[in-house]
Amino acid sequence: MSFKPLEHQAAGHEGPLQSSDGSLFSKLTNKQEIEFYTNLQSLKLKDLSIDNVDNDANAGNNNNNEENDSNSSEIQLGSKLYHWVPNFIGILTPGMSAHLKSQIQIDNNITRESIDGKMVIQPATETQSLPPPSPSESTPQDKLYIVLSNSLHGYIKPSILDIKLGSILFDETANPEKKERMRKVSKETTSGSLNFRICGMKIINSQKLGDSNSIEGIEFSKVLAYQPVDESDEMWIIFNKFFGRSLNDQTVIQGLKLFFTFNKLTNKIRKIIINNFYTRLQILFNCLLDYEVRIIAGSLLFIYENDLTKWEDLNYEDSIFNANDYTFDEDEDDEDEEEEELHEINSNLSTLKFIDFAHSKFTPGESYDENIIKGVENLIELFKQLNELYKEDD
Repeated sequence: MSFKPLEHQAAGHEGPLQSSDGSLFSKLTNKQEIEFYTNLQSLKLKDLSIDNVDNDANAGNNNNNEENDSNSSEIQLGSKLYHWVPNFIGILTPGMSAHLKSQIQIDNNITRESIDGKMVIQPATETQSLPPPSPSESTPQDKLYIVLSNSLHGYIKPSILDIKLGSILFDETANPEKKERMRKVSKETTSGSLNFRICGMKIINSQKLGDSNSIEGIEFSKVLAYQPVDESDEMWIIFNKFFGRSLNDQTVIQGLKLFFTFNKLTNKIRKIIINNFYTRLQILFNCLLDYEVRIIAGSLLFIYENDLTKWEDLNYEDSIFNANDYTFDEDEDDEDEEEEELHEINSNLSTLKFIDFAHSKFTPGESYDENIIKGVENLIELFKQLNELYKEDD
């Protein structure tokens, strides 16, 4: 398995990787994030098992189709938390035999020692038997890379927005210095007032931002960078974390508007994109009410396609949910089918994903996570306003 540096990133730590075909995403992680994904995976497999049993029962009883339909336990897309996160593939395990190591090809431009010897994927179904962390877990040799489906796979010219949820930005394991630093960030930004904050954005255009795009309190030269696109007159416009930190309750909607409108898309397409995200956020809100979890510093990843040809090829049909995003063939005996399914993931024109669970856990009996619910609720209100800005036609 060959990995290389991630092609597109809006925020977060440096060092994420993608597989050579772009279908897989990998990053350094901790045991807590692996446990969170493993628990979600267990819930998913349990639901699939129940669904299969019900389907078998219905298949054996064809005398009353109407009754079968009414009793169907089919799970609605978006109703489960695992519908919103990238597919958990497994982990890249450390310590390979010389024989295995000789079979792994690592791209020449990846030279970090921390990656060496971590290119064998341990399937998600096997991670429940992970050994406890070793005393030297902080050393590069013992860190694990989590492997997920790449939410950007299939996009040609993606715009990316990373929004961190919650006003509480640290968990009980943080040291006093980090706690104080994160309290300050929350207090001085929309994290504290709105329970969400823009952490980074990446958009594409052939023009630089001008006076007509100005936002009060924002000096663009200090919060963004321009990166040329090969063999094109277009450029990537990359907004750093200080862009979101400089926005307030009144100007944050201008930041969102900039993300969705500073592009070459038509108003018709913008309307589709914004309306779909508005709908997705409402469905996600209802989903989160059913989960007793505590998610600290988790993010929502917004992605949309800028390639007009792709929009035309797909007849401007951007589904709220793409079933390929939520299906993964776990039959290890049929690697060809598994690889084919990965290539089909994310043929969407826009996507919303929940990511970053290094400080997250299930908390049975403690109700839903109000810290993130408030953030999603405030985003819904802002997207409602954005949704009213555009008519369907230019």
